[in-house]
Amino acid sequence: MVSSKNDEEPRTFQCAYSREKMLDLNTSPICLLRPRCFHTVVRNLPELLRAAPSPNCSPLLVELLN
Repeated sequence: MVSSKNDEEPRTFQCAYSREKMLDLNTSPICLLRPRCFHTVVRNLPELLRAAPSPNCSPLLVELLN
């Protein structure tokens, strides 16, 4: 029998931790060490890297850090 692409199970991210363990980790003090703008910096990383060779700071980076 030939299976179609629709018959395949969707790929899911496999995590070594249970949901309960992830909740414990997310509420632990170590998570407070993440930078204030962590998600914004990661989202804008390609643009920040393109601006990196400049001797001056990228205006976007300056805006994020203020």
